Amino acid sequence: MIEMKTIAAKVVDNFLQHGPPESPRPLMRALPPAELFPVDALGPVLAPAAKAIHDRVQAPMAICAQSVLGTAALVTQGYVNVELPIGGKRVKPISSYLVTVAESGERKTEADFQASWAIRKHEEDLREKHDAARQSYENDKIAWEKARDEAVKKTKSNRAATKLALDNLGPSPNEPLLPRLTCGEPTIEGLVKVFVKGWPSLGLFSDEGGMFVGGHGMTTEAKLRTVSNLSRLWDGNPIDRMPFAPACVGT
Repeated sequence: MIEMKTIAAKVVDNFLQHGPPESPRPLMRALPPAELFPVDALGPVLAPAAKAIHDRVQAPMAICAQSVLGTAALVTQGYVNVELPIGGKRVKPISSYLVTVAESGERKTEADFQASWAIRKHEEDLREKHDAARQSYENDKIAWEKARDEAVKKTKSNRAATKLALDNLGPSPNEPLLPRLTCGEPTIEGLVKVFVKGWPSLGLFSDEGGMFVGGHGMTTEAKLRTVSNLSRLWDGNPIDRMPFAPACVGT
């Protein structure tokens, strides 16, 4: 009891001499005010687009510029690469990883919508063309299979003649490409299938980060595989997968 009174007396004496104890310090420093986004550095095409979206939706300029940059990367990544000034001038894709963090109500979804409307319109056109081409492909495939069966039937007693007839028939008709240019919640297995049967350029876009982070590709069992393979694609390396049937996606 005497020891407790002594400690209490020392605390009171320290308070009288030095004032109240210092409040706990935060573990993280306060972030400084954000700098203005250098929108004019986007150039004569992208800068006016970002400014126009900013004027229309009243979202922060950085959000508008981010939406424009992501859309521009998707539009151009299938046509050009970038030559790095290091590592023997290695050539890499111009694909970009972009993350926008904003408060609810800052119009990030609308900024993406405005920036990517032309891509959505192009996807609609591709779907219409795909539906028409699909019927033609199915008919062509049936005709080719019937012709193949007929060629084998007519030459079944002569192996060389059968091979010649099949060679003259030519390869099977090509399936029309999947009309998909964007994806919001991918798995690596799904991406490989889309790349094998679809267009060689694909954009992963999600206006809600939770859809991607909480999707099937980011489960505990799959997230390391997903991130590693996305890094390989961004680095310009092919993805080889042979779980059931061989498939190779090159960039």
